[in-house]
Amino acid sequence: MKIGKGLMVIFMVLLIAGTAFGAEEYQFKISSAMSSNFPPQKALEDFVKYLNTNSNGRIKASRYTDGQLGGILETLEAIQMGVVQMAMPVTSDLAGYSKKIQVLDLPFLFKDFNSMRKALDGPLGKEMEKIYESQGFKCFGYVPNGTRHISNSKRPINTPEDLKGLKIRVMQNPMHIAIFKTLGANPTPLSYSELYTALQQGVVDGQENAPAQVVDAKLHEVQKYYSLTGHLQSMICLLVSKKWYDALPQDLQKVFNNGIKEYEKNYVKLYFDYDNSCLDIMRKAGVKINELTDKQHQAFKDKSAPIYSDYKDVIGEDLVNLAISSSK
Repeated sequence: MKIGKGLMVIFMVLLIAGTAFGAEEYQFKISSAMSSNFPPQKALEDFVKYLNTNSNGRIKASRYTDGQLGGILETLEAIQMGVVQMAMPVTSDLAGYSKKIQVLDLPFLFKDFNSMRKALDGPLGKEMEKIYESQGFKCFGYVPNGTRHISNSKRPINTPEDLKGLKIRVMQNPMHIAIFKTLGANPTPLSYSELYTALQQGVVDGQENAPAQVVDAKLHEVQKYYSLTGHLQSMICLLVSKKWYDALPQDLQKVFNNGIKEYEKNYVKLYFDYDNSCLDIMRKAGVKINELTDKQHQAFKDKSAPIYSDYKDVIGEDLVNLAISSSK
């Protein structure tokens, strides 16, 4: 089997660290795609320190930022192989494991982070947990990846018709592709790591991410317009190897549970503090930001409504209905 560069790095890290799992020590490697300068990374740094200190060194936690251990799909595979123990994928990244996960990407389903989080704390979240655990993962909570809006280099987006002919970078997720096709754009799946260059060189005209992600990746340097469409709420899942967690003694499970709850709380605060400042950063950089009226938002909702009926057969009608009822 061909091993990717990211996995080779992981194996080298294991060798260098001398990682034979002793009876008293549990290696815990965390992979993050975000840059080390992304403000919420401070919460991850504190989480690592918490685990190392409060376990008296029995948990050997370490973090790897900037995608050092490979792309997210490669990292998820590494968790299943037991060489990485935690990752923070956007739930959209997990659609390859089950089409049902795409229910979280239905357009305009959730109003904001709190409404999505509330839904995931209930029956809808239980359904997602069954899927994660069937693949060897355990979800310990969710943190925000922001409200997704559209940026581009051509014009403000006030109506779905304004998207016509624009090449918009989307995640490699069938639902995201379908949404932008339905809205009239030309969706172009592309790796996040390639996005800045693709925008700079005009390979794509625009993209859709939350303010925090736009500024962190410096995408505002190569975009002229940012339109507050709010078409999707994006959430990160705190995903841990189920096998690793289940092998922990009860006292270390307690340490871990307390630590990750604190991490989740700290991340949410740091994220929104940063995200709320990013529109001003974009404005100062010369990006023109336009807010949509309620009527304009409704036009986007109406245009994307067929996605719900189209995906009932893919996701399952009962799950779609559960998501809709959970969002209210």
